[in-house]
Amino acid sequence: MARNSQFKIIVVLLACIALMVLRLHLSKPPEDTRGAAIEMARLFLTRAEFSITDEKPEDHITAQRNQCEVIIKPLAPEGWNESQMRIMSRGRRLLYVTGGRVYEEHQPVWRTWSAMQVQRFLTRIGIDVPKAIVFGVSPSLKCGDIELDWKGLTDSSPA
Repeated sequence: MARNSQFKIIVVLLACIALMVLRLHLSKPPEDTRGAAIEMARLFLTRAEFSITDEKPEDHITAQRNQCEVIIKPLAPEGWNESQMRIMSRGRRLLYVTGGRVYEEHQPVWRTWSAMQVQRFLTRIGIDVPKAIVFGVSPSLKCGDIELDWKGLTDSSPA
């Protein structure tokens, strides 16, 4: 009798594991967040009356208004391409925008990485949540007199 109940438990556990593996393989592939992030940046800059001067859809966007030039680059939540943003922003101010918050000088890697892991987990159990996007923002020094609500960058959905 004990062997029969152990067998049933093993069968149920194997069925649960098989369903979890199947669920992971059937989940939709990750969306192209880099292209969506560049589009969000374009909308934000256009609404702020900047003109786009350079756009590399897979990398960054550059815009200008009067003497103020801004570079915006979507970054990896893990922080692996933060150094690229540092190189692009040499001699300029450097901000990181994610989740409606602005951070000076350093990407909050632990915060952005953990948010990505929570999003992945929720997606895998069937709860669709938007991916958190991290932007590196580098305004030129001549942008000092232009006040922009950088928090709005992550809320620049199409109107």
